[in-house]
Amino acid sequence: MNKAPGVLRDTPISVSPVVLIMPPFFNKHKDTSPPEPLADNKSIHVEFPTPQVTSPTDERLPNDTNSAVVPTISLPQPESVDSDDLDTAKRLDAAYKSIGDAKSGFAKYQDSKSARIVNKSGEMLSVINTDVSTVQSYASPLKPAYESDAMKFVRDGVNTLVDSLPGVLKALDEVANIHPFIKIAVGAFRVVVELDLKRRDNDKKIAALFLQMKDMMEALLQLRSIKDRESIGPDGQTIEGRLKRLVKQTADDITACGNACDTYSKKRLVVKVIKGSVWEGTLKGYIDLFAHRRKSFTFELSVHTGLGVDDANRKLDTLDSKINVLIEFFTSTMTPEYKELAALVQKKGGAHAVMDSNDALNELLQFKTSSTTTTKRAEREGPEHNSHLGKDNLDALKLELFESPEIAIKKNFEVFERKLKMQQREIVEEMRGAVHHEGDRIINAFLSGPHNRIIDPDIHEIWKEMNWPGHVKARHFVLALRDYYRQQIEIKKKRKAGGSDGPQSATYTISDDDEWALEWITVNRLQPIAEAFDDDASGFITIAEVNQFTAARPQGWSLPHWIAYWAIGWQMTATYYRNKVVVLLGKMFAMQAIPHDEKPISAIARERTDEVITSHTVQTKPASPAPERSTTEGPPEGAFTAETPEEADVIEEHSSTHPHPSSDSEDPSPEDKAPVKELPILPANSRAVEKYLSTVYKRACTLTSSFACANESDALQARFQSYIDAEEERLRVGLETVRYDIDAIDTLTLITGPGRIEKYLFPLLYLLIKRDFEIFRLCRKMVVHKDELWDSADTIVWVFDAVDFRHNDLETLFKQQNLDPAQQFKVHASELFDYWHDSKKFWSLENLREWEFTEFEYVDANEDKDINPSKLLNYPSAADTLYNVVEDPVTENDARADDNVRVILGRWNGMIGGKRWPFTAIISFSFHASADHSSYEASDTAAHGATYTILGGYKMKEDGSVEYNFSRTYSARLKKTFFTGMLDEDAVTFSGSWGYAEDDKPFQFIFQRIPPETLIARPPPVEFEENRIHALWKYALTAAHNEARRKMFSWSYLRERREIRKEYLELLEREKESESTDADLERFAVLDRTATCEDVRTFYVLKDYNQRPIPRQFADCDACGESIYGARLICLKCGSDWTLDFCDKPKCREAIKTRDDCKEPHLPTHDFAKVRRSIHQYREIGKILRLSDKALARARTLMDKATNPADDDSAEQEDSKEKSVNYGREAAYTSDSDSESEAETNVPTCISCSSPVSYPCWYCIECPDKDVFICHECDEKLGGVSKDDHKAMHNLVLCKVKVDEANSGEDGKLTEQRLSAVEDKLGALSAQMERIEKMLLLLTSHTAAP
Repeated sequence: MNKAPGVLRDTPISVSPVVLIMPPFFNKHKDTSPPEPLADNKSIHVEFPTPQVTSPTDERLPNDTNSAVVPTISLPQPESVDSDDLDTAKRLDAAYKSIGDAKSGFAKYQDSKSARIVNKSGEMLSVINTDVSTVQSYASPLKPAYESDAMKFVRDGVNTLVDSLPGVLKALDEVANIHPFIKIAVGAFRVVVELDLKRRDNDKKIAALFLQMKDMMEALLQLRSIKDRESIGPDGQTIEGRLKRLVKQTADDITACGNACDTYSKKRLVVKVIKGSVWEGTLKGYIDLFAHRRKSFTFELSVHTGLGVDDANRKLDTLDSKINVLIEFFTSTMTPEYKELAALVQKKGGAHAVMDSNDALNELLQFKTSSTTTTKRAEREGPEHNSHLGKDNLDALKLELFESPEIAIKKNFEVFERKLKMQQREIVEEMRGAVHHEGDRIINAFLSGPHNRIIDPDIHEIWKEMNWPGHVKARHFVLALRDYYRQQIEIKKKRKAGGSDGPQSATYTISDDDEWALEWITVNRLQPIAEAFDDDASGFITIAEVNQFTAARPQGWSLPHWIAYWAIGWQMTATYYRNKVVVLLGKMFAMQAIPHDEKPISAIARERTDEVITSHTVQTKPASPAPERSTTEGPPEGAFTAETPEEADVIEEHSSTHPHPSSDSEDPSPEDKAPVKELPILPANSRAVEKYLSTVYKRACTLTSSFACANESDALQARFQSYIDAEEERLRVGLETVRYDIDAIDTLTLITGPGRIEKYLFPLLYLLIKRDFEIFRLCRKMVVHKDELWDSADTIVWVFDAVDFRHNDLETLFKQQNLDPAQQFKVHASELFDYWHDSKKFWSLENLREWEFTEFEYVDANEDKDINPSKLLNYPSAADTLYNVVEDPVTENDARADDNVRVILGRWNGMIGGKRWPFTAIISFSFHASADHSSYEASDTAAHGATYTILGGYKMKEDGSVEYNFSRTYSARLKKTFFTGMLDEDAVTFSGSWGYAEDDKPFQFIFQRIPPETLIARPPPVEFEENRIHALWKYALTAAHNEARRKMFSWSYLRERREIRKEYLELLEREKESESTDADLERFAVLDRTATCEDVRTFYVLKDYNQRPIPRQFADCDACGESIYGARLICLKCGSDWTLDFCDKPKCREAIKTRDDCKEPHLPTHDFAKVRRSIHQYREIGKILRLSDKALARARTLMDKATNPADDDSAEQEDSKEKSVNYGREAAYTSDSDSESEAETNVPTCISCSSPVSYPCWYCIECPDKDVFICHECDEKLGGVSKDDHKAMHNLVLCKVKVDEANSGEDGKLTEQRLSAVEDKLGALSAQMERIEKMLLLLTSHTAAP
């Protein structure tokens, strides 16, 4: 008979079930998942694939309380005795006997203590197993696919994409030589791929997309089998005629995909997570598109080559299976940071809940990954690049979140197009750059030995002689190079003297023109030469690095010339540009410090109001030629000679020793020039200027101060000037191509080219800051767009990011080589990274108190006059953004929208009501269909300047009508609003209700497809309710009358608009000061009904232009924790890391504060400086603290002299030559012949009220020669005093009685002793009172007793 092996469910053997009585063990001990036992001890029927079994006997097991029967096995008798079968039967009988014995043993075990412990453990294991099973249930659908061969193929393709691309590009180039019509697609593919490879991050989603793009392009490799481009296919078409149009479409698709990937890669992580599904849908669309293009290529080529439709279809089926796996990989792949943040979003209720919660978004902005494998973007200051400019604030995040991928991609295309041009130019230059220098060796692939791969003959000879392998230590290489050139000089001298040193050595000599260079190839210059060759700072120089270095030298330069440049020329060049950067930044601060006129700033600005309103472009004066330089000074000789007095200061400051922020040089100014009052920065631009300087200066100064300058002779610099000029021009062209807007590291790499950032750092910073300097000059004459300087600072911060990446890489390399990074940075790159590595000590407050930064004067007459704002600025001016023609192009989604969405698309103008009508100014926006074609969206700017996004949909009602619902979300901190409405029959009017909650919309709105100039003539709804006919007639007549007046430019119309503007600005000014009344709000409603959205937008622009903003200090109050607006009080004693700052509120002024960096608590008795204008903390705080200490000492001396005249007389007798000091309002206000007046001048008086001052009072630290005192009352009441040369924004120091801390300490001890004595007396008195009280109680009790 056949034996039953293990499991035989599918065998054809006929079996009958075994009836077993399962023990009740599983009721308590559930370490697995067995079937539950049946009630009433009914037997469980388990079908085992065993031989046929008969019914059990009625025999019972001993000690068995249950009616369990032991089955007996009855095997069929064989026709002939088989010993094997008999043995099997015996074994089975023995097995069932063992089961019976186990049953008996289990009965004893069941009630034991061990069983209870095991049962309890089993229950715990069951819970754990349940959780594990739940997790596995989620993972199990993905695991088979992810571990399948197809998925493994996709993963390997993504991981090896970078390595496989060069081979594919080379093969495509070969095919393009045969079939030139595909060059357009191959070129687009090459440019987009090269551009993507420059990114530092490694996004698997984008890699998967590029894998499909590569797969599509590989289909074109089938053209290799078609050698004749003019061959005719079966249908009579040539291959070019068949594919040319498809190839052109493919090139456009590749460019569009590259733009989409570039847009996606620049999104912050929180946006990628919250809008992950939307972006995935957009990017997956390109995977489908490329798959479709590959199918098209495959089908067309199959038909052309005669393979037939069936073969083509079989290939297409294979492609379909691959594309499904790729899309699955695309959806499932995500970085650890992405997963961690996605989990946090889900914890907070999902994407929609997070987008509706400002608190949740703020928390996500502060997200820091806990993963050890962080990507580049997670390592930047904060979550990502934003940092510096406030890009991490809530408003900017909401702008990104509510911006659809389609709109974001469209906005990014212009920037991406510039990158494409840069990349195309780089590819062309690489092809042209394959220059064969005279004397270069021709590499023979069949030669053996590492040295035979070196191109330069000199280095080839050194490498061969030293018998080096593929790499050598940098130090050994430079020393061998020095010895080689020394030997060549000796050979040359001997040959000139008539000697001979062998034929071989005589072959390699140094030309006379290069002997100067050998002076710089010395041990002293070993470090910069080694850095030039060892680009990756590994400490070893490879053959590839040698060839790269020699190939990069300028045409016509010898190798010694090129080495000399890196030995000393680069440091000289960096010094030159570093000095220019220092001067430009100094002039920027000088411009910022120019004071405004003392008349109200609104009056100053209103002088230009008409120009802003009547002109759509900024009118500038014709460019005048730049003034010639003074012939007495002579033109500068060489690039490193000071071209301006300011640059002379900088060169003098850093010529002899290591650069230091301090300088004793004074800012020179020509004495023969009459002082000219320079224009200050316009108030509307002040905040942008301050933000730019606070973002850029600290890190720029860290680099310029750390760098060890080198100032050599002009003759030496002239040897390098051609290369310096060429490099500056190359960088300038690159920056102009991208419009000076660097939006990512890959853009920066396109501009600078390959290699370490320090090679180009200072020339690049100079070109960027030079442009920003010209924008600063424009900020004195016109209101620039708020994003102009924002983007400029962001561009420079990308440069700082590159410096940071380089610093981190170097630090890691130094640690791997067991070197001290701090010591290495003191020598690497001329100490460029020294302060960058440890900037905390460098910028400590203790150091800033001592260091003096060089001051510069800004003289506009000395600057370039040939500046064209239209070429300089990337954004339109404030005037250019007003009254522009609105264009609403039909998008691709609009064309595909369903019928109920298509009818609502287009431009709408309308009003919304509330407690008054209208509640706000006119609203204007344009609906566009969303990507799903069943919803719609809009994005626009409100009249007050805040941008908003509209997202909406519709639903069908029971009566067949369509109800539209949408929400409007502001990027600023304004409430979200919800709208529900319906269209009229003509789809011209859209009306309904709105509110601040989705289920509560108590207010009305009405939107119409009419011009806003017509809409403002519409009467309010209450008039329509009272008399609709009358309201309609009034509407028509008013609209026609206004149209006629507007077209005729009637005086009444212009006067009316002027009055509306003036009144609106007055209302806005009161609103800004929180002084609006109910009557003001009613007037707002009336004016909003009579002005278009563009009109009101203009009013808000003029408000920003006219009003002088209250200075916002770049510090928070240490008492109340709020940002400081207006005056900032700085403690002159406290703080080591940062100043202790307070706002000018009485409660904060009197606060007692402790901080970790303060050795003792801050007390109100400490000395204060008052700063009213916004200052740069790092550049100006040291100067303010020094001047405050000096001024305070001077003021106290004057006050003490006025208080103690006898001391003053004795001092005058000791020094008869001492000049008298003018007090208060100066001696000009007194008579020299009047002795009484002279006596009165000894008493300091307030410059404002002329009253004698006493402690406490204020003393100006910026008018030390005038001795300006201001009484406390005048300063408090006027908020700053302006008189003669003293300005209200001057910094002051609080002059009060000096507290002797030593004596105050002794006094404190005495006070404590006295208080202790008083406490002792009070304690004794209290004890005495208790005794008296007890005696009284006792006496009272005796008296009351009978």
